Amino acid sequence: MILRTCALLFTLLATASHLAGSQIEEFTKVMAGDDSTAKRSAVQSLSGTDDEVLPLLVQAVGDRQASEAAINALRSRTGLRPAAKRGQSHYPNYPSGDTAGDWSTWLTERKREKDQEAKVKEAEKIAKEAKKTADKTQKKAEGKADPDKAAGAGADAEKDPADKTPADGEEAAKDPAEAEAPKKRVNQPPPEDLGKLDRIVFKNGSSMLCYILTRRTDADGNLLSVRVIHPDGAGEEILQAALIARLEEDVK
Repeated sequence: MILRTCALLFTLLATASHLAGSQIEEFTKVMAGDDSTAKRSAVQSLSGTDDEVLPLLVQAVGDRQASEAAINALRSRTGLRPAAKRGQSHYPNYPSGDTAGDWSTWLTERKREKDQEAKVKEAEKIAKEAKKTADKTQKKAEGKADPDKAAGAGADAEKDPADKTPADGEEAAKDPAEAEAPKKRVNQPPPEDLGKLDRIVFKNGSSMLCYILTRRTDADGNLLSVRVIHPDGAGEEILQAALIARLEEDVK
């Protein structure tokens, strides 16, 4: 039964991949022709994930006969609308304009942010696994071994008084040095492929080195906040624009 289910899933994935490839091939063929009706129909009938469809729609924006249909399809798929006052704007907001170049820049920014998010998630996963390993090692060092392993050593073996579990209502005696010693925090370095360090200069005159991951702006392109990751392994942070005087990118 399990083998049959796995075979069915493999068949479905292979079919979906084949259909996506056929769709792209057919779309490219239609866009290379001169039939404006066929081009608009091809744009409107595109289906699939954003990663599959958005590049095709951006490509169609540069086609005079399909440009309007492609822009409408992009707005419908992304849920974005141009601001009343157009100006310099970036992903995740609406592009600065509706030219093929504007949408191509927007698509590049989207891919860069998605890639950064994937890297941050991977770094967080590695940090979580490292913390679990460190906690397990610390428990073993404190003599708090896994109960299953202790049972395997022999249920009838006499335990050392220091290893006995305290009775109800009693508190386990702790070494004063152990009680006072703070637990060490395991800092994980950020991913190595984030590029050069950036500097954020604050309005109070102080500054901070970090990696700027993303910027959030309003519909008019005004900065609202930035998402950063610290180089010392302290993790991510979102800084509000009200605190920031200026951003200096790739300083070192």
